[in-house]
Amino acid sequence: MAKTILIITAIIISTVLSGCGPTDMDSAQRRPRSRELTAQIDAATAKETDLVEGLIHHRRGYQRSLEELASYYEQTGNDMKLQWAQQELRDFDQANQYDYIIEAVVAGPDLRGDRSIAEADLLFREARDIEAGARRVIGYDGDELRRALDKYNELIRRYPNSDKIDDAAYHAGQVYERFRDWRLAAIYFQRAYQWNPDTPHPARYRAAHVLDQRLARRQEALELYREALEKEDLRSSQRDFAEIRIGRLTKREQQLERDM
Repeated sequence: MAKTILIITAIIISTVLSGCGPTDMDSAQRRPRSRELTAQIDAATAKETDLVEGLIHHRRGYQRSLEELASYYEQTGNDMKLQWAQQELRDFDQANQYDYIIEAVVAGPDLRGDRSIAEADLLFREARDIEAGARRVIGYDGDELRRALDKYNELIRRYPNSDKIDDAAYHAGQVYERFRDWRLAAIYFQRAYQWNPDTPHPARYRAAHVLDQRLARRQEALELYREALEKEDLRSSQRDFAEIRIGRLTKREQQLERDM
């Protein structure tokens, strides 16, 4: 009798464990894995442009929210929180914000813009107007600068044969300087003279200055300073600075050669 009871008990326990326990455990494990797999597939198949546009949208929404919050605290007389919001806005404006889709990098150095295209001319004027409107009493409106940058990049993307691509690249380089994105600033300045060796802008000088002062790529900067003096119509202050840097970088180069 005792043996029979033990057998029946063992069967019941086995049935419970096989029927309920593992099923619940499998279900609990499958759901998280399913969600994780779906997230990976979505991220893998999403277009880069969609992701970047979403990022830009959220950046701008965040900035607008901070501006509205600062305005609210100013109206309600909450000076302490107004200072917080204003400081966060300044921090946001000064933070590096990358574009990820970079027209000057995608296009490469070999474009040659030699055609007058009315649509490209219009885009360039729009970009310049937006950039001019971004100027404030102190600093610039970062959101407006990004709008101008979008226009410059749109021109490069849509009209690579336009005679305005070197102008767009040069002014985009200036915008990137204001965003303190030195690497992209240097690339855009370089594209300006690569796309048009006779560009009227001091693009070689500006590229040399960024490479020298911000990126510590001084051998490249030295060559560009020399080219700038030879090929560009520089202001006297720019010419003086280039000559000083050429002298110092040449001495540094000679010292390095002696030390080798």
